[in-house]
Amino acid sequence: MRRLHGVTRAHLANKVKGVSDGHTISLIVNGKGFSGEVKGKIVEMQLGFSSRMLVEIPSGLKVVVQPGQNTFTIVVSGINKDLVGSFASILYRIRPVEPYNLIGFRYSDQQVRRKAAKTTK
Repeated sequence: MRRLHGVTRAHLANKVKGVSDGHTISLIVNGKGFSGEVKGKIVEMQLGFSSRMLVEIPSGLKVVVQPGQNTFTIVVSGINKDLVGSFASILYRIRPVEPYNLIGFRYSDQQVRRKAAKTTK
């Protein structure tokens, strides 16, 4: 039983923080022609695929899309930390950031190691 004290304390602290402050995760989406918007309980995004991506927002979450030029930011917020993180990871897995041109989804605090382009001799 003693080994569960830390985990139990962390879960309780996350629940208290969720109710008082809330949990948020920001995703930055880079790419020419990429766009996104929230329509009711669905996030609709154009990400360079042949069709628009539609992702349903789970109940208990609030999603805000902040547009920019060739980029937009998706802010996922809610009370439950697990639900916020799992929905953010679902969005991230649609198109993870690629290390050459930084196109795709990345977390706001994520450090991406850039790769050099291929050269010929």
